[in-house]
Amino acid sequence: MRVLWLALSALVALSPLAALAQDSTLPWISEETRGVGCNPGYALSKLKCSGRYCDNIQATCTRYAIPPAAASSQAPYWTAWFSEERSGDVLEGSNFPKLANAYSIAVGIQCRGRYCDDMRLRMLPLSGRNVPTLDSKAEQPLCRLSTRFSEEASVPPSPAAPVGKSMEFIRRVGCSGSYCDNLQVEWCKVFRN
Repeated sequence: MRVLWLALSALVALSPLAALAQDSTLPWISEETRGVGCNPGYALSKLKCSGRYCDNIQATCTRYAIPPAAASSQAPYWTAWFSEERSGDVLEGSNFPKLANAYSIAVGIQCRGRYCDDMRLRMLPLSGRNVPTLDSKAEQPLCRLSTRFSEEASVPPSPAAPVGKSMEFIRRVGCSGSYCDNLQVEWCKVFRN
């Protein structure tokens, strides 16, 4: 009976953010495969790549919404295709896609072209009643850029650990170098209500 009580106490002691951290690794993609996406209530949190010029990309989805929070009721949209030679938002030398809604998070990724040279992201605007949000009460979402990484990197960058009512999710992915060889992630804080 004492063991059962300790097990229940441990479950109760888990913070809501700890309960959110349920990762789901998606299949590898490349120009030869279809794109991949997260289940409802999940968003992209990590990326890694392998193969010449970062040809194969694998994403990890993490839960951003659990009851009583709700998944966004907004319709997802695709960014335009982007690569190192396309014009977009250039940050720290990497080309990032422009967003139709600044308060969106990435929920899918697809690529085409030799060595996965062109990419696009499936974006989900976070808005609605009881939906976690990127609204930090600042003029823009609170975001940060990862270091650049490629297939040569042994450990790809990860989002920061949850703090208070916020967790980091991927808002955009940028690239530089031949065939988009060097990737860079823009993480933004998502705040639970």
